[in-house]
Amino acid sequence: MLMDEISKDTPEMTSVVVNCKFLVDLNHKGMAAMSQGKYEKARKSLRLCELLATDTSQTTRALALDDRRKIYALTMNNLGCYYKKIKKPNVALKYMVAALNADIANKAPKSHIASTQLNICAILSQLGKHLVAAKYAQEAISHLESTLSDLRDPARVGRYSNVDERSLLATVAIAYYNLGAECEHSNDLIDALEAYERVVEYAQQCDSTDVLQFAKDAKRGLEKKLNELEGALSRRSVMRDEGSVMKAFHDSVHIARIDLNRMKRSPTRGTQHQADSQRQPRAASQMQQHKWMVKLAT
Repeated sequence: MLMDEISKDTPEMTSVVVNCKFLVDLNHKGMAAMSQGKYEKARKSLRLCELLATDTSQTTRALALDDRRKIYALTMNNLGCYYKKIKKPNVALKYMVAALNADIANKAPKSHIASTQLNICAILSQLGKHLVAAKYAQEAISHLESTLSDLRDPARVGRYSNVDERSLLATVAIAYYNLGAECEHSNDLIDALEAYERVVEYAQQCDSTDVLQFAKDAKRGLEKKLNELEGALSRRSVMRDEGSVMKAFHDSVHIARIDLNRMKRSPTRGTQHQADSQRQPRAASQMQQHKWMVKLAT
């Protein structure tokens, strides 16, 4: 179905020999169309790449197995970016995970794997899965810092002749920024602050003013939030201490009110007690008088 639509749009496809360069160019055309807002054209180009990368017919006979795998990983990544762009994150995640698995199977460079992991991190964040997104950001940072360490090692630098250190530093800074954002979304504010501090550190090394400004703004905002939280906790602690004193006071007042209410419910209780105390001396004098009368009678 898709191949029929493509053939109508591009008749030359019926006779072309599909090779690695052709599919790379088709991927680039798809991404260029997406950047121009031509989403349907982008979808057709990228879906065609997907079909051809998995095709085993004579159409792709010139495509070596290793090249096919690399093209497949590239196409999955681009399709993931496409579906993220048109706000279909669940579909985007499916393609991006497929790209990551293909990168790992192809033993792609660590920096390449890290880029795919950062794309997955962004999609998971869009889905609100911030804890899992933070995990992917941490894994990407691990790959990137390992690559940076190798790049600065004279014994290993030859393996990374096509890696630009400044560009790599900027990617590490972005990875830490993503980690900080995911930690902040998860209310893990201390780890978020530490991540933003690392962003500043790496952004200064690569002299990336844009990333540096983002990091400083995020760090200031988070520090303000932490100060507000600390103040709120301090006030809560004071209120809790004051509450203990006030509770004792309220208890004593409550007991006094109970006693007062009891007296109000029995208004004659006090006067009855007073009358009894007044009658007792009179009864005693009558008894004494009775004793004298008994003596006189005898």
